[in-house]
Amino acid sequence: MKNTNAYKLNHIITLIIVLGYVVVNVTMQINFFKGINIFDKYQIAISPQDAVDIAQKAYYAKTGFLLLLLILQIIENNFYRSFAWSMTIYGMMMIYFFGIKTPTILYISGGLLAFGSYYYGSYLNKKNHE
Repeated sequence: MKNTNAYKLNHIITLIIVLGYVVVNVTMQINFFKGINIFDKYQIAISPQDAVDIAQKAYYAKTGFLLLLLILQIIENNFYRSFAWSMTIYGMMMIYFFGIKTPTILYISGGLLAFGSYYYGSYLNKKNHE
């Protein structure tokens, strides 16, 4: 990344996504330790096995996100591009597992915003150097 002004929107969007995730995750942990089913936002379990299956899918997607982020970081060494790709694919995985719901729409929207703003910054950077 050369021109940081071209990527300012992407940095702001990434910061908002990360801060939002922290708030949601802290709230989720508080609810978990209160005994509240934290996976109901994705799908309502009708049996104990259902609850396990829902949790597994959510953690598969989260693990996929983290592994992809780490692998792309090693290969590309650009956090913002790696984050945009990982978040977008995470959103797609969550939609695949749970369908269109408020959380899955937020995940895919965040990913696409990060993705679009990163590549828009790339475009502006190239345009400024022509």
